[in-house]
Amino acid sequence: MLNDVWWFTNILIALLTLISVLLMYRQVKLFMLYSKANFRKELVLNFYTTREFREMFYKIEYGEFRYDPGEFHGGSTNEKVLDMMLAYLDVLGSLVRDEVLSIDDIKPLKYEILRIYRNEEVKKYLEFLKSWYSVNSVGRIPFEGFIWISKKFLSEGDD
Repeated sequence: MLNDVWWFTNILIALLTLISVLLMYRQVKLFMLYSKANFRKELVLNFYTTREFREMFYKIEYGEFRYDPGEFHGGSTNEKVLDMMLAYLDVLGSLVRDEVLSIDDIKPLKYEILRIYRNEEVKKYLEFLKSWYSVNSVGRIPFEGFIWISKKFLSEGDD
């Protein structure tokens, strides 16, 4: 009789332990899902809520942005904001390329990324930077992560 109680108690403890582990696993999984969703939200909201990014994006979107080397370089507001915006998107693209983020993490910005990438004036600026980097032996392509993620989105289609 005592032996039966001992076995029953051990089985009950084992079942309760298993249930506790399963519940803890579920909680950790839910926390990770919540954390990732919150992180994705912050990545996207940072782009949407940075006033200068939105203003520059709308200039690009509505065809108001012009790349004029004579007026653009030398610290113009447009140069600074475009560089900041491209740098932000460059970091996101690099993180996807390096598999730190997934492409789904930044997919909410796909439209904006492709509109910026396809803009002829932005292309002129990127070409200028590419030649400037080459002449000055910088040794890399400017905004390479931004260009990479743009091409990746283009290859997916459905834009």
